[in-house]
Amino acid sequence: MKLRTTGFLLGLLGAAGCSGGGGSQPAAPVPASAGQPAPQSASLSFSFPVSRSDAALGPKFVSPNSAYFVSKINSYNGITTFPSWLQQTTTVALTTGNGGNCTVSGSTETCTVSFPTYPGTVSYTFSLEDSAQAVLATHTGTYKIAQGKNTVIDVTFQGIPASVAISVPVTEYSHRAFTQHITVTVKDASGAQITSGDYGAPVTLSTSDTTGATQLSVNQPTSTSGFASSVSLTGGIPYVRLQYSGLAIAPFTLVAKSGSTTIGSAVVTPVLDPIVPSGTTYDTLSSTDPNYHQQTLYIDTLTPSPTPSFSLSELGWSNAPYDKTFTVTPDPQKCSSSVATIASTDDLTFQVTPQSAGYCKLNVSGGGGLTSTVWVSISTVTIGVNGRHR
Repeated sequence: MKLRTTGFLLGLLGAAGCSGGGGSQPAAPVPASAGQPAPQSASLSFSFPVSRSDAALGPKFVSPNSAYFVSKINSYNGITTFPSWLQQTTTVALTTGNGGNCTVSGSTETCTVSFPTYPGTVSYTFSLEDSAQAVLATHTGTYKIAQGKNTVIDVTFQGIPASVAISVPVTEYSHRAFTQHITVTVKDASGAQITSGDYGAPVTLSTSDTTGATQLSVNQPTSTSGFASSVSLTGGIPYVRLQYSGLAIAPFTLVAKSGSTTIGSAVVTPVLDPIVPSGTTYDTLSSTDPNYHQQTLYIDTLTPSPTPSFSLSELGWSNAPYDKTFTVTPDPQKCSSSVATIASTDDLTFQVTPQSAGYCKLNVSGGGGLTSTVWVSISTVTIGVNGRHR
């Protein structure tokens, strides 16, 4: 939210004036008692769209859901413990009713508010709040208020991010590297999008992926970041890009935080290509066999030569430039070392040495948490010749 408003702070001379938006006469000064400065009146004008849809059109934005203006003195002449005569906080309801402080012209509402101030050095925080008095935007500044003179100040409200909506339009197959724009919508507590100006607090957007396969970059009015695991969103409508290397990874989360508080997230799920075995056969022999309709390595002797083997591949994992490997482990319930032993020198091709007839289930783990199975079926045949078995 960005707004430059000009307020004329009226001194003891009672000079008439109006703020940058104009239209409201400040209250008359209250006479000072002995030993205390005379309070003066300040007026401030600001405009904002009547409808939420219009809010995104202008370069200067104030939430269309603003319902209250709050003026708070943080310090006066360097002190923060205030005397009883100093009015620290003033809350003004914004209304267009009879005698109200706001007027509507077309799609724009303009409000002029008055609040007390005092000669000297005054630190203020000005806030805009919604109907539930949740803070939508703030401005903090220190001003030297001259007694008996008009003092002009500039106020630029900064929207306070309360929620972030993240939309990733396309999810690609894991082996396809891409860079794409993702829509990041930063909203205030009323749900209105903050379309321009600096935020009152930056938003950190990060990826939960720890493999390095995903990175973020943001283009903003005042800066452009390189690709990194997290970026800082500082204002306006950020143009965020997601870069993905194509490595097969598990679903990851894009997380938006204001400070340590999560205010938005989106889960991104790459589409994984299957683990593909070679050197095996899809079993269709008998529905009663444990390996029925499973990829199976058949071995019909206990002394095969060369040693039987199978290989595994997965796009986005085992191919270049990723060159990752697989983990193959015998199922503890369905494969015993008394049936077969497994070995590999590169974790891509696996040798199976048969020990006895039976079945052996092998569990396979690949990229992105993908799993699969390969079965080994070992059978032996004894042939009788002239009453002797060979």
